[in-house]
Amino acid sequence: MPDSKAIVASWGGKIGRIEVPTGATSMIPFTVKVEQRVEDALHPARRIGGPSFSSRMIRWPSLSPDGRGLLFQAVGHTYMIALPGGPPRRVTTGDALEYAPAWSPDGKTIAFVTWEEAEGGHLWSVPAAGGAPTRLTRTPDQYANPSFSADGRRIVLVRGSGAARRGDETLGDEPYLRIVMVDASGGETRTVLQTDNPG
Repeated sequence: MPDSKAIVASWGGKIGRIEVPTGATSMIPFTVKVEQRVEDALHPARRIGGPSFSSRMIRWPSLSPDGRGLLFQAVGHTYMIALPGGPPRRVTTGDALEYAPAWSPDGKTIAFVTWEEAEGGHLWSVPAAGGAPTRLTRTPDQYANPSFSADGRRIVLVRGSGAARRGDETLGDEPYLRIVMVDASGGETRTVLQTDNPG
C-alpha cells in the first residue's frame, strides 16, 4: 500500500490485505464480470488392449557371449532374439515383473530379478533355451543388476535396504545399498560391500 503499512496479495482465489506491523490478514471483497467460452472437450478414439501390439522400447539389452543372441526386457518380461534379426521369444514364465537379465559366461543360463507388490523381489535363473525359472534368493527384497562371476559359479547383484517393502518405490529411496553375492545354484546372499546412498 502507498503508506507501507500493509501488503496486498492474492491467495485462495481471493485478494487479501496483510498488516505489516502485526501480520494480521483480512480479505478485500470484490466482484468481477467474466465472459468465458467453453468448448466441448476432445475425446479421440484410442485402442486399448488387444491380442498383440508392437513394443517401442527395450531395456537392459545384453549380447550373448558368442554374439549370436540379444537378451532384453520388454513390457515387463525377458525376451531373446537370434541375431541379426530373428523373432523375439520369451525365455521366462510367470506374471511377475522381470528386470535386468544377464548371461552366464557360457551362455547357457540367464539370471534376472523380479518384483511383485505382494511378495517383493527375488533373483532367478532360467536356461537360455527356455524352461521353468529357478528362484535363487531366499529372502524377498529389492534386487537389481545381476552379474555372473567369470567362472559362472556365483552371481553378484545390488540389494536394497528394504525400503520398497516399507512403501518407498525405487532403489533411489534406499538409505543404503549392498552389493551381495549368491551361489549360482541358489542360497543365502552374502554382503560384499555396503554403501550409503548419496541420493
